[in-house]
Amino acid sequence: MRRSSPPFLPAIRDGRLDFAIGTLSDEMKLQDLHVEPLFESEFVLVANRARIGNGTVRLASLQHEQWVLPETQYGLLQRTADHPAAQRYPP
Repeated sequence: MRRSSPPFLPAIRDGRLDFAIGTLSDEMKLQDLHVEPLFESEFVLVANRARIGNGTVRLASLQHEQWVLPETQYGLLQRTADHPAAQRYPP
């Protein structure tokens, strides 16, 4: 699935917007822009131990579970939502 660029990129390029804070994806063309990481984001799994257990959980083991993800079109959250195991539900 091909995603379009976020709406803030053209606004930064033509001067309507000074900067934006958000997530990026590998498909975005950013060579002409200054990009500075602000922090490292870590995704974690939080679950009831009675359902999951105490060991390490692999993403593949969750493929039949229902997933609830924030709505977004860009960056890491979208790549997570694109995973075959993920099922999107409205917030």
